[in-house]
Amino acid sequence: MPTRREIIASAALLPLAAGALPARAQTTPLRVGVVATDTYAQANFADQVGIFQQNGLAVQVTVLANAGTVGAGVASGALDIGCGSVGQIAAARENGIPFYLIAPGALFNAKAPPAELRVATSSTLQTARDLNGKSVGIDNLRGLPQISVDTWVQKNGGDASTLRYLEIPFPSMAAALQAGRVDAAVIAEPALTAARASTRLLANTLEAIAPSFFISVWFASKPWLSQNTAIAHRFAVAIGQSARWANSHHEQSAPMLVTLTKVSPEVAATMNRAYFGTRLQASLLDPILTLTQRYGITKTTVDGKSLIYDGFAS
Repeated sequence: MPTRREIIASAALLPLAAGALPARAQTTPLRVGVVATDTYAQANFADQVGIFQQNGLAVQVTVLANAGTVGAGVASGALDIGCGSVGQIAAARENGIPFYLIAPGALFNAKAPPAELRVATSSTLQTARDLNGKSVGIDNLRGLPQISVDTWVQKNGGDASTLRYLEIPFPSMAAALQAGRVDAAVIAEPALTAARASTRLLANTLEAIAPSFFISVWFASKPWLSQNTAIAHRFAVAIGQSARWANSHHEQSAPMLVTLTKVSPEVAATMNRAYFGTRLQASLLDPILTLTQRYGITKTTVDGKSLIYDGFAS
């Protein structure tokens, strides 16, 4: 297992992106909210390897139950920046909460899906039609897991309007399936790898959305951004550096996931790892935004460009 010194040394080899600031004696404090999954872990990596410090930021990372609680923290001002899902942020905007995107998170990679729709090994469910009228466990109502299941069911002959969704933390999904509390569940890494022995794959529902799209994104509220634009830019630069480091240093980041998610080192070493985007592109938001309207999460189709704060698109 690499030492902290070796990890920090490898991060230091990354060239600072344009606009990045050198390490400084005085740093700017930031409160950031994440969920304990690999696709939300960039801030944890950046903090551990010293990337935030290189950009003059002292970041307090708070791990919360799901993307909804992160959004509530940003909306209330308890957090400055959060990592969330595109659909969640679009729904918030439509309801008058002024969330704006400032940096890319994880991208869907079909070769290593970060989440799957699974059932108990004893389940008789086999098809999308079999799910009609059944209960599905997801981590956050009206978020990406719900969108992906609705899309897969509709594309494969089922009726998404009959599904019943129940919020359950990812680490508790496998137990909920075994106990019969839900008929199926979307389980994300690293809980996914830990759950493989006691569950069975029903579908890779994320593939039903598009070949590539943002699974997670970084956002803040307009009032905070209007007063802290330069700080937000430094954060976005640091997140981009963290993405490039994480994409090429899975072995070094695995021990950090053990700390963040409480999974075993064996799970962290063998799970499907997230691939993080380095550019905030509206085209990678639009596949989700089209579906949020189709399944009633938003009343209208939100334009991806309108979600990005001025000056942060790339």
